[in-house]
Amino acid sequence: MAYDRYVAVCNPLLYHVVMNRRVCILLVTILYTISLVLSIVHTSNAFSVSFCGSNKISHFYCDPLPVLKLSCSNIVINEIVLTAVCFAVLLINVTAVFLSYTYIISTILKIRSSEGRRKAFSTCASHFITVTLYFGSLVFLHVFPSSHYSLNKNRFVAVGYTMVIPMVNPMIYSLRNNDVKQAVKKVMKIKQFS
Repeated sequence: MAYDRYVAVCNPLLYHVVMNRRVCILLVTILYTISLVLSIVHTSNAFSVSFCGSNKISHFYCDPLPVLKLSCSNIVINEIVLTAVCFAVLLINVTAVFLSYTYIISTILKIRSSEGRRKAFSTCASHFITVTLYFGSLVFLHVFPSSHYSLNKNRFVAVGYTMVIPMVNPMIYSLRNNDVKQAVKKVMKIKQFS
């Protein structure tokens, strides 16, 4: 998404040339390969410990850290591996988004018309809000050390980024549509007068 926004704003006339089918397939292949490697790391991390107590995960879904917390083995090494992997993935993603938005903002600021700048910023604002919400919750959930681990807080955050953010996404992106904006204003006026 960050690369797509970068190309759309910084090279709009070359968008269809740069974001061709081959590039899209390459990006998806890289994404799936990284996801496969990460799932293998998390699975091998979980299978390297022994479980002897309860097999009920008190969590919203089967997240790696709550699974490790069920273990009766020493999981310090596993927690370090989990934190390192999560930190590396988040660092790479946040860096990519940050760099793309640095180029995007510098390109937008070079636009001479205020209407053009406003349109360009509104195009990117919805993506930036979604990315900030998503990565903010992931940083809170996966990068904090286990001494700060609270199952109740993590369940709340997990519900946020697995349920709330995807539900809010359509609203965030649809607010860019003028028809939706007018309908919201109309509803707000009706409620205001009643």
